[in-house]
Amino acid sequence: MNKELVGPNGSPISSNGHNAEDIAEMLEAMDSMLTEYGLGLGDLELARDDIGWLKLGGASSNELDSDTRQSSVQKARLYYNRDPLSKQAIRIWTGYSIGRGINFKAKDEKADNILHKFWDSRANSSILSSQGQFKSSDKLLVDGEIFFALFSGKDIKIRRIDPLEITEIVTNPEDQDEVLFYKRCFMKGSTEITQYYADWTNKKPSVAVADARGKSVVATEDAVIYHVAINTLGRRGVSLLLPAFDWTKAHRKFIEARASITQALAKFAWRAKVKGGATQVAAIKNKFQSNLATGGSTENNPPAAAGSTWVENEGLDLTPIKTETGASNAQVDANMLLQMFGAAVGIFPHYFGAGEAFKLATATAMERPMRVMFEAYQEIWSDTYADIFSYVLAENGKLDEYVDIDFPPIVEKDATESVKAIVELITALPELNVPEMQKLLLTKIGINNPDEVLGSITPQERAVVALVKGLRGVKAILKEGQDDGMS
Repeated sequence: MNKELVGPNGSPISSNGHNAEDIAEMLEAMDSMLTEYGLGLGDLELARDDIGWLKLGGASSNELDSDTRQSSVQKARLYYNRDPLSKQAIRIWTGYSIGRGINFKAKDEKADNILHKFWDSRANSSILSSQGQFKSSDKLLVDGEIFFALFSGKDIKIRRIDPLEITEIVTNPEDQDEVLFYKRCFMKGSTEITQYYADWTNKKPSVAVADARGKSVVATEDAVIYHVAINTLGRRGVSLLLPAFDWTKAHRKFIEARASITQALAKFAWRAKVKGGATQVAAIKNKFQSNLATGGSTENNPPAAAGSTWVENEGLDLTPIKTETGASNAQVDANMLLQMFGAAVGIFPHYFGAGEAFKLATATAMERPMRVMFEAYQEIWSDTYADIFSYVLAENGKLDEYVDIDFPPIVEKDATESVKAIVELITALPELNVPEMQKLLLTKIGINNPDEVLGSITPQERAVVALVKGLRGVKAILKEGQDDGMS
């Protein structure tokens, strides 16, 4: 007798096993069942590794298989939106690393104008504005990868493509590190659309290359793809949250259990001990009970006001219920789970409010391991924007132009001390009194638009400043001569 295999939602699972939605639901159901026995899917993965099992075929051992990768992205997005620890982890990574967004300046004035036209274009603001940079960072951390589509033309546009829509990366058969094309599959209404995009480094997008199934493919779209991947040994990225799923879930369930215990203990606050039988107990119960609890429409027996005096005789003894909640032990247990979550996302536990060490997490201090990770993450984005700038300039006939890209500091230094140090440096080395140093000085005192401020200074004002500096120099020379004459 033939039996149809169905998923938890009742829909049939296709024989080829590619129904990702049902598989994800089955894994979730299995995870819930294993949790009842104190296990999780992570335990099965680790156990498989312990006994030396290796899935043959499909993706390489450097990468997750396609179904697992897609389900992990969907799960990461869910945790980002619903789980407070996951949300805070992404917020910390993006907040410290991206800050207010990047600043850049090309050495060549024409190249600088080209880049600012591209960067300031309203059509690209959803990607390149401060908010757009924040969103791109969040998506990279949550999804593990991001695909930028660059549309050439008079005005170059940049967009993002959902990683779930990129189903295959086609490489050079003779060089697996040379990416040539990206296969994109998505639904438009009830129609499945398949497109091929060339990698931004592919200079011959019309030359056919065989994909994983031996099919010859060429670029079908004018746009090119710039791919950024993190946390991976292969070509596809892995979410920052993937190794943290089990620990944030354990922490959340632990906190939920603690809340349930506290609520249960708070149900009864006082104990009344009565001398007598059931009749006396019922009478005292009625004395304390609200009229609303017995179906009444008005309250004729309200609770006593705070600070009231309790009067009793020897027939009744009212005492508060003293319970040991074990809060201190629970805090230690919760912090252990939080430490594992923090290790998974690379953030120390006190950044999630655990323990007393959070006092060290100020605006001017950060542990070196975290600072180094954030600096490395900034470099990933620096390389990304440098490559995108290179493409934009090349499309406009400008090659090999140097572009200086600056990120905001990960930890703020004391503004007074920074300004003092800059002034002392310029005083000692006047030749450093250049626009870059002036912009840095204005930024340190809180000016958000240093370019506009410096640009508003007229040539006459600059001449006056130069004159004042010259007079100061003359005065210093004259004073030197007077001192020599007196000696």
